[in-house]
Amino acid sequence: MPSRPRAETQGKWLTRVPATGSDAPAALAQAHPQTRAPLTAGYRSHGVPSTSGGIAQRWVLVYSAHRHAQAQRTGDKQRRTPGQRAGAAFQQRSRQTFACDAEAPPALATLTQG
Repeated sequence: MPSRPRAETQGKWLTRVPATGSDAPAALAQAHPQTRAPLTAGYRSHGVPSTSGGIAQRWVLVYSAHRHAQAQRTGDKQRRTPGQRAGAAFQQRSRQTFACDAEAPPALATLTQG
């Protein structure tokens, strides 16, 4: 099968850069939400030049007030101490009803193993 010539594109394209990439944390630290230009209600943006991977790029950082609040709730949940997680698991297990006394010890054993 003959190889086809590679298409050269002069158009611009858009992709998402993961926040965990090597250059992304520095770009995010550059622009605080208050300094970003307003887009629509609850959204702000900021353009940042980058040479990620040796290619000149222009990144647009988009801030969403709704997403920021959701991310904070998720982070708070992840930062719970093991003791708080164990207490929550105990509270949940203590609301469970058992058909007979023989069902309770295995449930307690699985709780203490975790």
